[in-house]
Amino acid sequence: MTGSVSVRYPAAPGTHATRSVIWRPHFQASCVTLENHAPYEYSWDGEFAYLALHDVQLADGELRIAGDAVAQPHDLTDLITFSPPGAAISGWSKPARRTNSFVSLCFAPKALAERIGRNEAALPIQPRVLVRDEQLASILQKLASLVRNETVVDDVLVDALALMAMVELAGGAGRETVVRGLSSARVKRVRDYVEEHLGCAIALDDLAEVAGLSAFHFSRSFKEATGLSPYRYLLSRRVERAKSLIREGEMPLREIALAAGFASQSQLSRTFSAIAGETPRAFRARQFD
Repeated sequence: MTGSVSVRYPAAPGTHATRSVIWRPHFQASCVTLENHAPYEYSWDGEFAYLALHDVQLADGELRIAGDAVAQPHDLTDLITFSPPGAAISGWSKPARRTNSFVSLCFAPKALAERIGRNEAALPIQPRVLVRDEQLASILQKLASLVRNETVVDDVLVDALALMAMVELAGGAGRETVVRGLSSARVKRVRDYVEEHLGCAIALDDLAEVAGLSAFHFSRSFKEATGLSPYRYLLSRRVERAKSLIREGEMPLREIALAAGFASQSQLSRTFSAIAGETPRAFRARQFD
């Protein structure tokens, strides 16, 4: 992906920021946590759009978008900045003495337009600087929690949250479209694909392609047809696969987790408990009483 956010400290040497990143073909999501209060410089200049949610308080600083100085408050908590492709962001900040961080989402508007079945011209082209948008902020906060997670997270959930953020930014593009449930034949194709690939990473785009729809419209249509979001459906199938493997014998739970598509045994245990109401160990014990 051309263009990236750089954070550079002109003051003390060494590492002063930690960054977690999730890369996908259509977007990049990252979280940056500032580890001290030294002044730093930042910049963004690329062919992709840039969207950020700030959890930052400043002692001082300056922000420029497309070369123009922009007034900014010292408290940037829960404020959002959007920069369309080609609108460079740069500046410097001196953080206040607290834990400061931000989550950013970089994406190609053309790819977003294709994924939601809309013309690229319908997407925002003007910067939005330090604005408040509670719904968009909520989505980005959930995305940030996944990006910060050290374990591998489910591709479908990451993709869905990123897509929701981009659609919300576009003013809910496509909300007026009448969405009908998938045909039984398309639902069967998606279900068959899930069963065949449960032990692998499955992305939202993979399922949408099987259904022959854009990712955005597939998510809505699938839920209307089945009563579950693609993410919830996938989790339920992974748990059912785990149950089946547990019933078959003494395969270790860590191997069952991987065979059912979970990143780790701990992720299996959390998800299994949330859906089945008991731990995998308790379920196994009941099977062989």
